[in-house]
Amino acid sequence: MKIFQFYKTGFIALLIFLTSPLPVSGNPFHNSLPDPKREEIKIVDNHTVEVGIGPDNRSVSCNILDAVRSIPYVGAGGEPDIVFVNKEKVHHFRKGLYTWDREGNYRVRLTTKYIREFGNIRIRVPEEGTALLEEREPAGPSSTYLQNLPQNIKEEITIIDENMVEVAIGPDDHSVSSTILHAVKSIPSAKEDAEPGHVFVNDEPIHHIKEGVYAWDMEGKNPVRLSTKYIREFGNIQIHITGEEPPSLPKAEPEPVTDKKATAPPVIKEEPPIPPNPSPPLTPKTIRAGMVKGFRLAQFGMGEEQVVKAIQADFDLLENKIERRRDPESGQRILTIASLTLDPENGKAWIHYYLSSLDQTLNRVDVIWGHPEHSTVDQAILQKSADRLKNLFRQLETQTATTDAGKGPYIYYGVDILGNGIKLMWNKPYDKDFQPTSKSKSTLALSYFQP
Repeated sequence: MKIFQFYKTGFIALLIFLTSPLPVSGNPFHNSLPDPKREEIKIVDNHTVEVGIGPDNRSVSCNILDAVRSIPYVGAGGEPDIVFVNKEKVHHFRKGLYTWDREGNYRVRLTTKYIREFGNIRIRVPEEGTALLEEREPAGPSSTYLQNLPQNIKEEITIIDENMVEVAIGPDDHSVSSTILHAVKSIPSAKEDAEPGHVFVNDEPIHHIKEGVYAWDMEGKNPVRLSTKYIREFGNIQIHITGEEPPSLPKAEPEPVTDKKATAPPVIKEEPPIPPNPSPPLTPKTIRAGMVKGFRLAQFGMGEEQVVKAIQADFDLLENKIERRRDPESGQRILTIASLTLDPENGKAWIHYYLSSLDQTLNRVDVIWGHPEHSTVDQAILQKSADRLKNLFRQLETQTATTDAGKGPYIYYGVDILGNGIKLMWNKPYDKDFQPTSKSKSTLALSYFQP
């Protein structure tokens, strides 16, 4: 009897073990993906994965095929005909391509914007023979102009809504063939034969200079280009046309409103202007007159002792009023002061002198106005200062360089023949430890830098 009881107990334990769900460990395809893609794709079960924003917290580098093949049930090389994206069936149009419609006009893309607004994207492949969920066709806006574009350009442009499209890197994963005109005319509410005057790129207004040409400035010196470099760094580029206030951004991000300029749509608002979201970088300028050697008496290449003496001479400060800090990202040592005399109308300025990690000499100076912890300044005053500084620096410009600025966005960006330069931009406020604060207003940052 005891022997029977022993076998009975063992059988029950074995039965529990066999019927318990085993942990899902992925598949060789998922394990072989580059780290950023693998971190974006989370395996839920043998038939399901979830896609989130990548480790840079800005973009999604994986595509629908990466996600489908990461499902343990599918594996490498698999392209099942029946795939659901957030409970909606998508169509296997041809090898390597899934679309929302049977005609293959709307390619399935996993976008940062969608994830920020609605959460992670769930992709599921049911087991063969199981009952399918009711199939629903997406009821989204369309564009005849977009449908008639070459296939490679058509795959770069995604319609977001009636007034907006999003441009991504092309199917070759290396380049962007679309122009700003392709994007604008692909917007469903845009008239095919017209080139709208009120166009926004990432919520920043651009100017219609002449037929086929849009620029960041009213003079047309900085034409708008949709660059691969920008998309890799900041995510897909959004282009929209509207006479209303631009669509609000997800709560996870700041919600700035576009800068008011003479060419902006006639929107009446009581609130002061707030700086725009990141946009494709301005093209740098070469500075004609003189060289960028530093800020006031503080010159690039000075050691810490020399920089302290320069600060004392410029601002009549005692050394014990100069704070010493360290940038948590670059590790650079920083000398910091606060001054009311630099530009009194802008309130107190926060000035950071950066010492190079290589030789502890000055290689950058940041001047920041409008920090909420220092002084309360009307955003409209900062906007006027930004325009004044931009016009002042423009007097030094001569010709457009051939390379992109690389990091944007900028109100102004200029470099001299040695690569030393000046940047003027809107930025988020940071506290004394260089961590983002919860304050919503942006600061005006002027930076003198050495490469």
